[in-house]
Amino acid sequence: GLVTAATVDLNAVSGIGNTTAVNLAATTITADSTNGNLDVNNALGTAVTATTLTTGTGSIAFDQTGGGALTVTTATTGDGAMTLTNTAADLTIGSAATAGGAGNLTLTTSTSGNVILTGTTTADASTVQINSAGAINGGGLVTAATVDLNAVSGIGNGTALNLAASTLTADSTNGNLDINNTLGTAVTATTLTTGTGSIAFDQTGGGTLTVTTATTGDGAMTLSNTGNDLTIGSAATAGG
Repeated sequence: GLVTAATVDLNAVSGIGNTTAVNLAATTITADSTNGNLDVNNALGTAVTATTLTTGTGSIAFDQTGGGALTVTTATTGDGAMTLTNTAADLTIGSAATAGGAGNLTLTTSTSGNVILTGTTTADASTVQINSAGAINGGGLVTAATVDLNAVSGIGNGTALNLAASTLTADSTNGNLDINNTLGTAVTATTLTTGTGSIAFDQTGGGTLTVTTATTGDGAMTLSNTGNDLTIGSAATAGG
């Protein structure tokens, strides 16, 4: 059944949509369960704010459609994966998105829409994957063992991205890449690629940096490491 209201406030002990996804049409949403999975779909053509999405042991899946921009203020699992998606509009992390335990965290816009990282995005022991139909921007810190960034029109091209990751990939069809990574242990940038656009990657914190492959189709490239070695593993190519 469809739940329609200006504000929807869901509170449970053992899950929300954990057997059958909950379908909403709401402007402001909270969905909080002590434990258990959350599976929530929201369809609205105007701006939506998910104020809190939380669970203890369990996963979170929140899917926004209809064309309205989505801001997730706080989303947290104590131990579980998290997937936040928006179709045809922006997805913004307002304060914090945190996947606890061994859970991966995935942010996706499809068809159109940028991903905007105002707050922190964290999956300490696992992977943060961000897939944008537009660009990925924002000054909030992304922390994970592995960070995988995929975009169409740039990564950090408006506001440089700040990462704390051991392994990372950052690939955009076109547009500039501007990424800062801070870590005291060894870091591998497996791929840094764009078509027409520049790449600026700055490593600090004291860890060694290995860049396996970095490529621009047509654009400048700057790779730097402060306080330790910088190794080009396979190829660094600035085209144009």
